[in-house]
Amino acid sequence: GTPFVARNDPDLFDNEGNMIRKRKYDFDDNETITDGPTDGQFPTNVALESISLSYRIQQDLESVAMDFVKTMKEKTGQNNLCLAGGVALNSVLNGRLSRELGFKNVFIPPYPGDDGIAIGCCAYGIFGNK
Repeated sequence: GTPFVARNDPDLFDNEGNMIRKRKYDFDDNETITDGPTDGQFPTNVALESISLSYRIQQDLESVAMDFVKTMKEKTGQNNLCLAGGVALNSVLNGRLSRELGFKNVFIPPYPGDDGIAIGCCAYGIFGNK
């Protein structure tokens, strides 16, 4: 059957469940992929499975991150949040963290990278778990 997320995407299906053909998704029902990256469109089943997988990964990421940050906020009592690293580029997650967890200040640098890990390790080494 059609993945749940695809069935509920108004840009993909009309109210009767019929697929709306738009270049947004580049589907091709002949179910074949050519060798070149621009030679054809994704088969419908591959595209729908990819959309569904992306949706599930986003949901899992949000669930785990929200739980982790909420737990850390409760343990530390901090009202400020600073995120860095690749996941910090996920604007949907950032919005939920800002809106739902009640931080006074949320800072996400416009150039997040994993180099903050080294700084965090140094700070932990100097200050410990105080």
